[in-house]
Amino acid sequence: MALKLLFAPLAFADEFCGKAQQWIAQTDMQAKVVVYEDREAFVESKASIEPLTVPQFFSNPEDSAGIPKVVSCKMKTAEQINAVYGIDGAVAGSSQTCETVLSSMLETRFAQKGAHPAVLARGDFVIDDEDSTFIGPMWLDPWPFQPISVDQTGAVHLLSRSLYVPDAWYIPMPDSFKGVYYCHIISPVYLDALITGALPRPPQ
Repeated sequence: MALKLLFAPLAFADEFCGKAQQWIAQTDMQAKVVVYEDREAFVESKASIEPLTVPQFFSNPEDSAGIPKVVSCKMKTAEQINAVYGIDGAVAGSSQTCETVLSSMLETRFAQKGAHPAVLARGDFVIDDEDSTFIGPMWLDPWPFQPISVDQTGAVHLLSRSLYVPDAWYIPMPDSFKGVYYCHIISPVYLDALITGALPRPPQ
């Protein structure tokens, strides 16, 4: 899905999950991004470690503009990246959270000037605690995921739903399901549309 970018700073939006993988694992490694346009195919996909590969899916289009409100990323944990690639020293830090990805996206956006002036400031956004899940069905449902809410003061709350499975021997599932961190969060183009006023913030 080719996205029409409204601003220059997040020019990685088409393959956003590659940047999200760097943020969530505190690594400079560049993952291959596999973009899915079919939800069922995305559901069946898995992040892989060799080569480092992250599935990505844009969904829940906004009614008037058709801009996807959600991006879903299936990523690998820092611990598994280090276990495979850190033979001569760590190549990743420690595993972060979907909240970290949201914070990094906001900071990146507001640190640089966009093509359109901002009508919302960094202080208009609040990052809520992520909704943590541990198995796939809990991460996928209910659907569609709603990435924001607006409180009585007008603040825009950024929401996330995660699935975290440690890379641990005691986890009773196949190895291909371990060492993963999945996120549903606001898509970068929808975030920018709210920041620039191209789309109004939803009602409370």
